[in-house]
Amino acid sequence: MDILSTFLRTCVITFLALSLLHLGRNPYIRKDVGWRLLVTGLGLVTFGSLVDLLGKLDFFSDTWLYSSRSVSDFFEEIIGYFMGMLCVMLAILRFIPTVWRLWSMEGELLNERN
Repeated sequence: MDILSTFLRTCVITFLALSLLHLGRNPYIRKDVGWRLLVTGLGLVTFGSLVDLLGKLDFFSDTWLYSSRSVSDFFEEIIGYFMGMLCVMLAILRFIPTVWRLWSMEGELLNERN
């Protein structure tokens, strides 16, 4: 059951990351503040989730990444999840002023229209 939940989590995160990459083909979106941080963060979280999923499968236990549990934990927890979530958090903090500005400009336009 643990492998199934890890597989589903990896699929959802990978789908989100690939959707953002596809959405990033629009040049107006890519120029927004924090976009690269968001894509990088979700990419790192996807990497951490893939390392976690592959670590639960037995036929990858002979590779250098899984030969020592501390090495795989470092890549999964520190590089993948921690750095990924840090990038996502910074991206959201950079998005908040932009979203607030757009929301207030929309309100001003609606007031001028009425």
